Amino acid sequence: MDSVLQILLDNSYFVKFSKCTFGASLVDYLGHVISTDRVAANPTKIQAISDWPTPVSLTALRAFLGLTGYYRRFVLRYASIASPLTDLLKNQAFQWSPMAASTFEALKAVMLHLLMPCLPNFSQSFDVTTDASQVAVGAVLSQNRRPIAFFSKKLGPRLQATSACEREMYAISEAVRKWRQENPVANALSHHPSASFHTFVAVSSTTHDILGRLCEFFSTHPDGQALISRLSDDPQLAL
Repeated sequence: MDSVLQILLDNSYFVKFSKCTFGASLVDYLGHVISTDRVAANPTKIQAISDWPTPVSLTALRAFLGLTGYYRRFVLRYASIASPLTDLLKNQAFQWSPMAASTFEALKAVMLHLLMPCLPNFSQSFDVTTDASQVAVGAVLSQNRRPIAFFSKKLGPRLQATSACEREMYAISEAVRKWRQENPVANALSHHPSASFHTFVAVSSTTHDILGRLCEFFSTHPDGQALISRLSDDPQLAL
C-alpha cells in the first residue's frame, strides 16, 4: 500500500477515498473480477448475456455482440463461433434465420462456461500458439502451459480466398501485432531488419523475413530452444 500511495504522490494523482478498496482479495473493475491469480468476467454481466432475449433488430443484435465481444479474450475461437451473427450486421435489413438462432444459443452457452485465464508473470517468457480456419484466425497467449488470453479475428473475403499457409502466416502476424510488447517471442518475430534496435513493428504480410525470425528464435534464443526441447519430449504437447 505504501508503494501505491507513493506512486500517486510522486505523480500528483488523486483518488476518491469512497471509491477505494483496501485489503480485498477480490476487486470488481470494469466488468471484471480480479483476484490474486486470475481475472474473471463479472457474473452479473454473464447472467445478462444468458437472459438476453432473441434479437429482433440489428440494434439489439449489435448490442448483444458488443457485450459478448467485451469478454472475447476469455473465449477460444470467439470470431469463428460468432461469425454467422456478425455476418448479419452487413445486411441493411434484419434477417433472422435458423442458423442465426442456433449460433445465438451456442454463443450464450459458451459465455456461461468461460475459461478463466491466469494473470501473467512478466518476469517469465510467454508462448503464443496460433491457428487459422477458413473464416477466422486465432491465438492463445500462455505461460507454463496455462492460458492467459485468447485472441481471434474474422477474415474478410480476400483473406478467406488465400491458401491455408497464408492464413496460418496471417494468424502469426496478427498475434504478433496483438501481443508483441508483452512477449519476447513476438518481439523476436516483429523486429524489422531496417528498424533501429529499439523499434519493433508488427508484420503486416506473409514475408520470408518472418520465417527467418522464427528460425533464428528457435535456434538461438534460450526460450525457443527450451520450447523445441519440450516438443521433442512430447510431440502432442498442447501449449
